[in-house]
Amino acid sequence: MVGSRRPGPTGAAGCASHRGAGPPGPIATERNGEHADHLAPVLARIPSRRMSTGDEVASAELPRPKPISPLLTSRHATKNE
Repeated sequence: MVGSRRPGPTGAAGCASHRGAGPPGPIATERNGEHADHLAPVLARIPSRRMSTGDEVASAELPRPKPISPLLTSRHATKNE
């Protein structure tokens, strides 16, 4: 048949990627972008078996972000001087 497709997995078993099983993969990290890089040190200090409190998250130190480009950094430096 022209244009026919084979049916995908059905029933309770289904595909693991659609059931949300397992830890988030590279796609979730790509969606979060730089936020994942900044939050990783914070989340590493909080035990993963319980929810964190606001005090734990607020007291964690975040790394300083890297400048986007040397041109932007120097341009801002000359403006502010």
